[in-house]
Amino acid sequence: MEITERSTRLADQFKAHSVSWAEGIDVFGFGPRLAAVMDELTAIIGDEVPVLASGLLARNVDHDKLELDESGKIVWPDLPNLYDVILVTDRFIIITWGHLPAGATDHERETTSVWARKNISQVTVNLAPGQERRPGDVATHHELVLNFVDGSELQIPNAEEDLTPVGITALSGLIPEFYGDMSA
Repeated sequence: MEITERSTRLADQFKAHSVSWAEGIDVFGFGPRLAAVMDELTAIIGDEVPVLASGLLARNVDHDKLELDESGKIVWPDLPNLYDVILVTDRFIIITWGHLPAGATDHERETTSVWARKNISQVTVNLAPGQERRPGDVATHHELVLNFVDGSELQIPNAEEDLTPVGITALSGLIPEFYGDMSA
């Protein structure tokens, strides 16, 4: 299967696991802008099938270009302008993020990091479904912190309440696998 076909399947999986990615692709038409992101990820994972494809498409304020309205409130972008990806396969955990500049047809990738799941040294479950996140806000899915043998850590997912029911199930199923991946 060629990269383009695998990339299309991966984009579909992001839509299935992430509310904001589904909106970004289906409502805002960001599929072509994010195709290069999908191509990079499929080149890294090869034929592996992702277990979790999550992330966030968000409206972010570029603090170097902060705009305020007449009343002094921040002017937020009309469209999402930041993407964030967490991709988990049986062997890898990958994060990548970058910008979707207004008026551009492509993205500006900031960084991509890849960890081997076999190098997980600690799994911390910070929140479970039903636990109070803050007064009046109850979590719908797990929130984890993975520590790796090199001292780095990763929060999964990296967005509050952006997982779809399919994504929630995928993340929940990964927790016992992550425990099993921990290095001795």
